[in-house]
Amino acid sequence: MANEFNIFITKKELETLLRKAHVDGFKIQESKKLPSPNAEYCLSEADIASALARKQHAFLLEHDDFMRNPIEIMHVKRGVREFWHPFSSVGGPVIEVHYFEPFEENGQLIVPCSLFSYLSKTKNPQSGMAENAGKDIKRVFSDFITPLKESSRKVVSTKRSAYVTPQVEDLLKCGWKLAYPFDLVPIV
Repeated sequence: MANEFNIFITKKELETLLRKAHVDGFKIQESKKLPSPNAEYCLSEADIASALARKQHAFLLEHDDFMRNPIEIMHVKRGVREFWHPFSSVGGPVIEVHYFEPFEENGQLIVPCSLFSYLSKTKNPQSGMAENAGKDIKRVFSDFITPLKESSRKVVSTKRSAYVTPQVEDLLKCGWKLAYPFDLVPIV
């Protein structure tokens, strides 16, 4: 089970957030197909900007306050294609970031919902047993998202809630729409 925070956020706001996380001691691993079993990290603010510029949209945030085991990078074979990929469910725990860029569909400009989350249980790579993520990641995750909640406005659909950042609100004023199921609900 994942603990999730849904947010409509711009790439610029995400970059600012990741830069702050880096300054605050987070290690930022890119979550993507890898050519080898070696993790790729954003080691500087320039690395963060570069990753986002090349459309890297999934990250694993590690921190000494909550991380107990390295994330396992597993070999994946699909037909003739082979690659490695970090799996947040083995090792960790980590905070996952999944950013989705605004896009155009049938002439409508749409802002999709992005997601910050962490798994409440992960598999210990040494024992193979499931372990609770613990109180530390819950606290750090709360500290991580609280400023976003405080600076954003909440939107509630019939099925879930999300937050809309100030820069996304500016896009909405210019004719953009939130993605389904938030496209018709008012921002509170």
